[in-house]
Amino acid sequence: MRSYRSRAAALAAHLAAMAGGEPQARETPELIRIGVALPARLSEAGRRALLAALADADRYGHDLTVDGATLWVEIGRMPRCP
Repeated sequence: MRSYRSRAAALAAHLAAMAGGEPQARETPELIRIGVALPARLSEAGRRALLAALADADRYGHDLTVDGATLWVEIGRMPRCP
């Protein structure tokens, strides 16, 4: 089983490829949260990368502001139950 840090690194790489921007990570004792600004439009390949990233996250969501949308994913320290 991959460590939570290696899962987070893989997710950050997916998000960077999908969004074309640098993801921001924040680590707490319980989890790592990675956020990235969403582009105004996603290509088909970008949508597939987004879905792949969300499938590997423990939790995910997005925040909307007047400046645009930010996608976030979380990886917990504890392994997921099957």
